Amino acid sequence: MAYDGGEQVNPAARVNPATAHVKKYPQTINYNISGGFEYTGLGAAPDAKTNTHWNQLVLNGTTSGNVYSDGSASPITVQISSTPTNQIGTVSSPYNQPKDLFYSYAYNSLSGVIRQVPAGYYNLYIYTGNGASQDGRYACFTASADMTSAIYQISKPYRTNKTFVRGQNYLLFKNLHVGQGHQVNFFTFNPWEADFNGIQLVKVK
Repeated sequence: MAYDGGEQVNPAARVNPATAHVKKYPQTINYNISGGFEYTGLGAAPDAKTNTHWNQLVLNGTTSGNVYSDGSASPITVQISSTPTNQIGTVSSPYNQPKDLFYSYAYNSLSGVIRQVPAGYYNLYIYTGNGASQDGRYACFTASADMTSAIYQISKPYRTNKTFVRGQNYLLFKNLHVGQGHQVNFFTFNPWEADFNGIQLVKVK
């Protein structure tokens, strides 16, 4: 997935050739369910190739002391209520392929609260895959923010873990408006299995 949010460069201006084409990416924070290793790859959100820091979610607890994808400190915390979890498939070091992100998942009704989010507009990526089992299951999620009403999405049948496919193994909720409540919420209320691997929260403006 290509993305270039860089600034326009005036050819007449004196610039350092080494930095003239440096891309600028939106601030992103990543979370995944730990599979006993640290995921070291990119997600579906546009980001620099070196921005691969992922925070490990604490299920039925709060994930704090977090960092953004570039490794810088973040005030954001995430509280997840979900049980149980599962692991399926085969993974190997350096754990940077999409299948490694989908290896561990929660598979029951789930709710999440992202707190201390700086005010602005955000895109929320929710990963919903079942490891190596491309058996056609799907999931329903709802997301909202303190300034954005609840938005509902349902994924298409899950068919691959080799690449990120929007609407199939991840859902994208765009332009969630965070105000002085500094909060984003998401949940699934499926009466059947609803797989969940993690999230990416990207500030767009």
